[in-house]
Amino acid sequence: MVAYMLVVDDNAGIRQLVEMIFTDKGYEVETATNGSEAIAKVMERCPDVILLDYRMPGLDGFQTWEAIQKIHPNIPAIMMTGYGENEIQQTVKQSIKHFVTKPFSIEDIYQLVNRILTERIA
Repeated sequence: MVAYMLVVDDNAGIRQLVEMIFTDKGYEVETATNGSEAIAKVMERCPDVILLDYRMPGLDGFQTWEAIQKIHPNIPAIMMTGYGENEIQQTVKQSIKHFVTKPFSIEDIYQLVNRILTERIA
């Protein structure tokens, strides 16, 4: 089974990098530039995992996550932040278990995604 990933980030470089790396590793990757676009994509098709930027114009990552949870409450997510995990509100930490700080290692994020998907199947 090919894993389907949604990458949500307002930074085109990050979207393209993650999409390229994971596509090369056999994933099906779709991207969204903002929270509203991500919500619309999740309504069309449920991803196996979401990589979600915390700070975006319009809906931030947590607001986007809250809306996605109402549509598909069991999707695992990795919150990406350039501001460090300490900046993220405690309510976000209670809702999302996985965080990466930008800049991140592609290998680290790849291993994290694989671990999440393996745990989900088990």
